[in-house]
Amino acid sequence: MSNQALEYLIGKAEKLRDSAGVELARSRNTEQQISDQIEMLTQYRQEYRRRLNQALLKGTPLHTVRDIQSFLVSLDQAIDNAYAYHEKQQRQTEDSFAEMSRCQRELSSFNTLVQRRQAAHARELDRRERKEQDALATRIHQRKNTDG
Repeated sequence: MSNQALEYLIGKAEKLRDSAGVELARSRNTEQQISDQIEMLTQYRQEYRRRLNQALLKGTPLHTVRDIQSFLVSLDQAIDNAYAYHEKQQRQTEDSFAEMSRCQRELSSFNTLVQRRQAAHARELDRRERKEQDALATRIHQRKNTDG
């Protein structure tokens, strides 16, 4: 594989990893927003449950008690839906994390290949330099022997 092709693949892998990272961040943010929504709905439910208890203790008209009960049922449904959406979003976050990890491994593989090539190139340069130094030393030694 040519260096140009490898550079292209590294650039593409970096872009894919970065896109996967952005998607992971977006997914985590959505998951947090849903958690916040669940917490808010749960607090509303607790507040309206408290209101229902107070209404029952005060002898509030039946239609008001029914309205509160109906609203509590709606809140329970909204909470259930939010939990279901949260579970779905958690799976999406896990998938996004797995994709980003896969992209990072691929990029690391390309970078490892580059490092190995660089190391092999450095070894080759070192070998050539030693060969040239050996040849020079041999020539110097031969000159000494023929001059002396």
